[in-house]
Amino acid sequence: MALLNFGGFRLDVDARRIYSADGELAVEPKVIEVLCYLIQHRDRLVPLTELHAEVWAGRVVTDTAVRRTISKLRALLGDTDPDAPLYIKSQMKRGYQFIGQPLPVQTFEASSISPIVAVDSVDLPTREKSSAARIKPAQFFYGFLSVALLALVFWSSYFTQETHQKTMMTTEPLVSIAGEKYFLSVSDNGRYQAFTGRLSKTEGWQPYLYDRQLGHLQKINQPLNAPFVFVSVLNNDTVIVSAIEDDKWKLYLYSIANLHRAIKTIDLKDFTVIGQVVPYQNNIVLINGQKIGDKNTVYYLLNLDDQSVKQFTFSSLQSSIDGMAALSPDKKYFAFIRRGTDFHVQVLGVDDKTLLAEQRFDTRRVPGDEVNLVWVNNQQLLINGGSEFKLLDIAKGTEMDLPVTERFSSLGRDQAGQLFGLLKQPQKRSFYQVQLSDLNSIQRYFSFDGQAVSLKYSQTPHKLWLVEKDQTSYQLYLYHPETGDKKLYFKSNELFAVVADSPNAADLILMFNDKQLKLLDLEHGQLTNISDINQSVELPTLTSDNKVVFFTEKIGDEWQVIAFDKSASSQRRILQGYRLFLPWKNQFIAVDAKGQFFLLDQQYQVLKLLPLNIDFNLLYQVSLHGNKLITANIGVDSHWKLATLDLVSEQIQHQVITTLPIKTKFSFNHEGSAAIVSVENDHENQLVKLGYNFGYN
Repeated sequence: MALLNFGGFRLDVDARRIYSADGELAVEPKVIEVLCYLIQHRDRLVPLTELHAEVWAGRVVTDTAVRRTISKLRALLGDTDPDAPLYIKSQMKRGYQFIGQPLPVQTFEASSISPIVAVDSVDLPTREKSSAARIKPAQFFYGFLSVALLALVFWSSYFTQETHQKTMMTTEPLVSIAGEKYFLSVSDNGRYQAFTGRLSKTEGWQPYLYDRQLGHLQKINQPLNAPFVFVSVLNNDTVIVSAIEDDKWKLYLYSIANLHRAIKTIDLKDFTVIGQVVPYQNNIVLINGQKIGDKNTVYYLLNLDDQSVKQFTFSSLQSSIDGMAALSPDKKYFAFIRRGTDFHVQVLGVDDKTLLAEQRFDTRRVPGDEVNLVWVNNQQLLINGGSEFKLLDIAKGTEMDLPVTERFSSLGRDQAGQLFGLLKQPQKRSFYQVQLSDLNSIQRYFSFDGQAVSLKYSQTPHKLWLVEKDQTSYQLYLYHPETGDKKLYFKSNELFAVVADSPNAADLILMFNDKQLKLLDLEHGQLTNISDINQSVELPTLTSDNKVVFFTEKIGDEWQVIAFDKSASSQRRILQGYRLFLPWKNQFIAVDAKGQFFLLDQQYQVLKLLPLNIDFNLLYQVSLHGNKLITANIGVDSHWKLATLDLVSEQIQHQVITTLPIKTKFSFNHEGSAAIVSVENDHENQLVKLGYNFGYN
């Protein structure tokens, strides 16, 4: 008998019966058949046509009848808010997906097994089996994907068991609704957790509040025109939302008893940027922001009563950003992250602003959405950057590396010392091809036998560079998508990415561990260092004659253009003041530190300003394909914005994509007419309560 628990329900898969705390629920047969099918295929969206074919096999029914069954299922589960689905997510023209956490009853009751492993290892028996003649290509693809995911979970479970004895952190899921979640704030009493989330790709970013006592997740009624918001809990009874509305930054204060209408609005008209609010003392809060005319984002004290503002942190760097503040429970220490070239964790004494400790994370190795600070107690600060965890003891002046493997988009604590986090689940990367003329229509999906890390167009038509990973190494293949053939060119124990190749496919530029550039001679398999491991470099590219590699390097606060001569294996600085540099015919495309594009002549003199600009503070890509200059830049509203400039006609085309995740990557073909889009599967950042024992040694 296969029994599953999810939410407050127990599902008997074999008997097709469902129970709540009050007993068995009356349900139509097709309603529970749809539920079982969606759970069985919960790793993806199930199209309406597939439900027709599989659940109503051999019967002719209308789309309306299928949708009505979905509505009945939602009503049965109490999942009636389409903006914040609990179990059934829908996406227009793509289908339906089960987003709950179905746990086998015997696994759910055994505390030694992680719920996330149990979820992915569920195997539901089906009532009806389709004949081989009815298998469609799309079904085969998704079936193959499911097998691959189950294999991945097997290995994950194996390694989890191997390291169980060293586990020093446990997680108790509180909210397991799929979607991206960031900027966690926890009330002093630990009852409330607030976060900014995008639980549906069609709704944009929304502020949410979770009541742990009632087990209730509620959306906060945000300003209508706000593309992105930050949310914080203050004094156990108030929620503060900071948002930009009609180009003006404002704070909206809500009573937790009524999240539908703000009880107070504070207009911060002197600021061009505002981040998350951090409770400080009484009705004084900390806000990180940038004032009009300033170059740095720093922290300010804001009095919510008289709305007076006083600067709290100061920076001598250019264009630095202070964020992720955390006050020690006794309010004696103030920790925050200063982002310049790298992430710098700084700990100050609150009274005299004395710098007590500092840690550094390389921005090229740590994802920007996985850098977190949280105080374990009055003296110990937990520093998290990606998969790295350090425990910093301010009183003793010591630090300790922690063998924690979980990854979090945010961490928080209450006054009693309970820790909470937004746990990032492992993601599988998917690749598909689109035409730039129609970015919403997918031409083809790519699937591989191995674990694909990256897929990038070669300058040779109809060929792709594929990087795959196995248990021991990373492999580089030249892949022929039409035939599926691939040729192995290179292996490495280190992670690497293909950055660029030469027009004659003789050389390939690789970047290792997001840090060091190397040139791979494809004929002889020889590697040559282009940059030193300590150089901070961006956007390398080969000249058309395959003799010089251009890239940029940041030295201090200044960007330099570097030319690497292949024959001499040496670098020389040729220009400064530009962050990106691309050769085009006998001229050059250069981008300054502010993101403005220029056309330069052979002597590096400015010929003209180009009608393009990018924001370096947000994720971006720039590439040149023939006469087409293409930029991709994510906006503060989390929508990807693509621009294509014809350098000859100077015609420019802008496109906005609203459905792609933040960490999407693009690779454009040699003509600039098509792109391979690399995305992670739908995010599921679980809100969890953490159990920890950092006395491990």
